[in-house]
Amino acid sequence: MESGNVTLTISFEERAGPLAISDVVEGTKLLLQWLEVAQAWLWPSRSTPVRWILLEWHHSIPTMVVAPGTPDPAAIQAAQHVYSTLKMCATASVVNIAIPEERIFRRLARLADRLEPGLQLNQEAVVFLGPSLKRVLEWMPMESETEGILEGVLGSVTVYPKRLYALWSTATGRRVEVQFPATLQSEVVSHLGKLVRVRGRVTYRGRYPIRMAATNLEAIREDGDLPLDHFFGIGRDWFDKRPSGVLTRELWGGSDE
Repeated sequence: MESGNVTLTISFEERAGPLAISDVVEGTKLLLQWLEVAQAWLWPSRSTPVRWILLEWHHSIPTMVVAPGTPDPAAIQAAQHVYSTLKMCATASVVNIAIPEERIFRRLARLADRLEPGLQLNQEAVVFLGPSLKRVLEWMPMESETEGILEGVLGSVTVYPKRLYALWSTATGRRVEVQFPATLQSEVVSHLGKLVRVRGRVTYRGRYPIRMAATNLEAIREDGDLPLDHFFGIGRDWFDKRPSGVLTRELWGGSDE
């Protein structure tokens, strides 16, 4: 292995019966997603994610050793962030977790009922995710779902792999991820950057909306947001057909005499 690189050892121990292959695959995918999220946060100018490769595989306790394909400072910082966050979660009362990381934590927590993931950075001590996840979930706001309406500015749009756009809520100032059906695609694109009202299934974290499955979209007319044709023709019948010179003198209190 080249100097300056980083390795992560990921292990999965059974907790309730034999390990399911799907759980091991899902746990690995979630940890790699977390590394990608950490890289995007720490290196916002970097457009391509780090390519992690499998260095070793041990089967007594399913364990894999992964590393970037080439030495990469973005990979090093992302791995350090994930590892140190898990260590802090196991000991600290509160740790600042970004919303994308919260989603990964919640999904990992569901897996932790069936297996115990472990993570080791280089030659550091192994951190087991179970205690960290349980501690974090104790103070994470609960999620709830309900039908509702949100208002905000429609931001960036993507159609692959899912149809999503960002809604910047006027009520909270926060970003809400909105998934929309193909039938709304042209309407979504035409309202990009505009103030809109969206109806659908809203997921809240605590009292804040975080994502939504939209079924309807409509523009909200802002103050002063009137089309030009609204003004066309206003005043055209105020005066009869007189020469402009005569009309001007009359308006200024003069006469033709």
